Amino acid sequence: MKSGREILTMVQAVAAGAILIGFISSAGGAICCDSSQAASSSANETYMAVVQSTQVPEPCPILDRKLLAKAEPDECYHGIGNPPSPGPPCPEGIPKVNQTYVWGMTKSEEGDIWFASSANVTCMAMASSSFVNLTPREGANYVCEYGESQYSPPLLPAQGDWRPPKIYVYDTSKNKLIEKTSECLAVDDRIKTTMGIRSAGSLGKIVIFAGPCLPTGSAGINLFAFRSDTKEYLGSTTLATYADIRKWLVVDGVLYTAVRNTSGGGSVLRWVGNLITPFIFEEVGKLDSEGVELAEHEGRLFVTTWPEMMFPPLALAGLYMSPPIPPGGLRAVHADSWTKVWQVDEYEPDPLIAATYGGGALASFKGYLYWGTMHMPHVAESLHFAIFGEPEDPEKHKQAEKGTNRLTSLFRGRNFGTRSQEITLLYGEEKLWKYTPNLSNPGTYSGTWEEVANNMGGVKPLFGPSGFGNPGNYYTWSMAVFQDQLFVGTMEARISVSSNPAGGDLFRFIDSNSPARPESLNGLGNPNNNFRNMVATEDALYVGTATMSNLVPDPNKPHGGWELIKLTAKPPIPDVDPLPTLQAECGITLTPPTASRGGCAEEKITATTTSPLVYHEPGTYTVTWAYGYRGSAPFQTQQIIIQDSQPPIPTIDPLPEIIGKGTATLTPPTAIDNCVGTITATTTDPITYNIPGTYTVTWTYDDGHGHSVTQTQKVTVELAIDIQPGSCFNQLNMTNIRPLSVLVLGSRGFDVASIEPGSLKLGREGISASVAPIRQKYQDLATLPSGEKRGPYDCPDLGRDGYKDLILDFNAQEVIRVLQLREEKGKIIPLILSGNLKAEYGSKPVKGQDFVAVSSPWSMFFQGPSAITAGWRNWGELSQDLINSYLYDLHNFRLWFYGPFWPYKSIREEKPAPIGTR
Repeated sequence: MKSGREILTMVQAVAAGAILIGFISSAGGAICCDSSQAASSSANETYMAVVQSTQVPEPCPILDRKLLAKAEPDECYHGIGNPPSPGPPCPEGIPKVNQTYVWGMTKSEEGDIWFASSANVTCMAMASSSFVNLTPREGANYVCEYGESQYSPPLLPAQGDWRPPKIYVYDTSKNKLIEKTSECLAVDDRIKTTMGIRSAGSLGKIVIFAGPCLPTGSAGINLFAFRSDTKEYLGSTTLATYADIRKWLVVDGVLYTAVRNTSGGGSVLRWVGNLITPFIFEEVGKLDSEGVELAEHEGRLFVTTWPEMMFPPLALAGLYMSPPIPPGGLRAVHADSWTKVWQVDEYEPDPLIAATYGGGALASFKGYLYWGTMHMPHVAESLHFAIFGEPEDPEKHKQAEKGTNRLTSLFRGRNFGTRSQEITLLYGEEKLWKYTPNLSNPGTYSGTWEEVANNMGGVKPLFGPSGFGNPGNYYTWSMAVFQDQLFVGTMEARISVSSNPAGGDLFRFIDSNSPARPESLNGLGNPNNNFRNMVATEDALYVGTATMSNLVPDPNKPHGGWELIKLTAKPPIPDVDPLPTLQAECGITLTPPTASRGGCAEEKITATTTSPLVYHEPGTYTVTWAYGYRGSAPFQTQQIIIQDSQPPIPTIDPLPEIIGKGTATLTPPTAIDNCVGTITATTTDPITYNIPGTYTVTWTYDDGHGHSVTQTQKVTVELAIDIQPGSCFNQLNMTNIRPLSVLVLGSRGFDVASIEPGSLKLGREGISASVAPIRQKYQDLATLPSGEKRGPYDCPDLGRDGYKDLILDFNAQEVIRVLQLREEKGKIIPLILSGNLKAEYGSKPVKGQDFVAVSSPWSMFFQGPSAITAGWRNWGELSQDLINSYLYDLHNFRLWFYGPFWPYKSIREEKPAPIGTR
């Protein structure tokens, strides 16, 4: 930042009263030139050549415009110095509209737009600069009469074009404009001592207007208060401590404003009044110069400033940041804790030109703080000539015009006041002209102009040249965030020097990565308009315009005077209309359709819906799509048809027969469906069977979409039998004289007493003959097999399970002979026990199967290898069964050799245990 000595040197020629800032402060964005300044206007032409390669995109408006109100002609102009006649209509002369600026505007709690207008602001602004001759001037669409105006005297010539400001409220519920000026005058005449009402703010039921006093009266600012719900005038006051005031801002229910102090510097004020005493303020921030615009960002208050050149210490324009806003808002204790986080000489290399910069509008958007600059055309040029002299050489004069000319620049930043503070030049110049005076020859214009890098290290602008590429944009005048876009309004200075003005530009940022897009390049249809104020609501952006034009040479063409314009979102244009009916097999995931925002093909809006995006169930559905910000119209409907045309396909077809020993439990089969996927079958039949017999189970596959497929499955429950209980190997020796025991197992679902005992026979497949048991008994001896096999054998565990079993003894030699087992030595042979249930149980046939290992005496010692191949899992498992079989053979030998005198009993000779009941 420049030192105070450098700044003092820059303005030494104006220290005696030719005060640049006096011009800027009173003008607030007026244009300091007229058609007589043909030489000065060449700066615009020069800059036009510089930026001619820059193409400003054609506007693609996304907002509809509605003119709510406009200043009407209030005089008939008959030429400079001639008294105006009543009118309009104007039988003679030209209609004149004096109220040219919407200078202050705010939205009340009720949604009404309150604003104040000021008259001929540009004329007074030009008159306030000592660099401008007060000779009256007239252009194609404006006139400044100065000392020849009907108001001078008694006013000074500089205020000769002044007219009393006016206050309005636009009732949005009734679409009606109501002027409130007369109510003020009925109570007091303070409005007649107000140069212009430059600002407006509101909170709750209070609306406050404020503006600087006329220089001919008392110093200070005049304030006017209204009650917003009743629209009642509450009174006015003058605050002599402050010289100027521009904008207000509400943050977390607290109303702030920024001012210029009468004694120099600036302040940030907090309103602490009420409806009874509305003009009470608390100073919560100290600035080195006049506070201009306000915005909340990153939990702090930010304020742009204008330069201070009237009172020491001198200060350049910049950006101030408050301490973090605490709960309840900023108070007086925070006044000394503000930080200047940016100053214009961090970009501008010429120190004299830097002194003419002003801070522009600012707003927080997408994580960044955006702010622009303000430049009055030809002010830097005039100050340059005042200090260094005006060159006689036309080429040097032209170079000075070009070198001092600056258009508005745009910056953004974040993480202010930290090590990671980031400031980006969005629109500006990589290089700027800088003048170096020839100190060895101070009486002549002999310095040099040089194009040097900007003070940001020569950084290139991210998006484009200064002025947004428009050589007439000198001021970033207003900003507002509306429908998730940042709108930026400019002041277009060429309005003052052309009979065919272009109008201010309205740009918009759709995100933080894209350049600004023009919404309008012609003052929203009136090329006399500039964008002084913008107030955003949820569904509308209200614009208050300002213009230099005050003559109406052709009422049938757009002309000067303020305008109040309401902007609303254009209905998006769907890319496809109507939306096609979507048909899908099984299901669909919808892709939201898109629309062009306001007809701008490159800006897409993705539709939203409250309906599901995924559909799986067959049927017809209607989805309503909404386009626009916050679900605004238009809407589109789309029909969705989901169908399922294919039935399920069983995974296994046909299903295998299920055979169970003593019991059978079924696992539901599955099918594959093109829509549902895997379907598990259901059945109304039991899935567990304990009673021996053959059953048919019907399985059903239902996809839930109207398709059903059935399958049948055969289930056979065999008797659970165990030959030679206690031995899994079931060794049957050809010399066996001991009865061959067969155990029929009972269970929870099957009582062995239901078998007709006389029907049971032991047989073999392929042999028609069978063998009947020689005896039988009932005893709870074993449990059903666990399902684990040893080789081909099911191996019930000995031990009581609470259910009686049936023990059958067969003559072993008869079994060997009848079933022809001698020819099967060395083989494992299945034996089948068959019979019928008793008549009371339906006489159903039943059967069961187990295996025997047919062998000669002592052959079990040679069965190891063949047994392993027959299915035993390991030698340890086999050895246990071989031992059991050996003991059985040994017992048979004992009976043959010793008869009944052998002292040991087999398991089959144990005393029967009590029989369990079902």
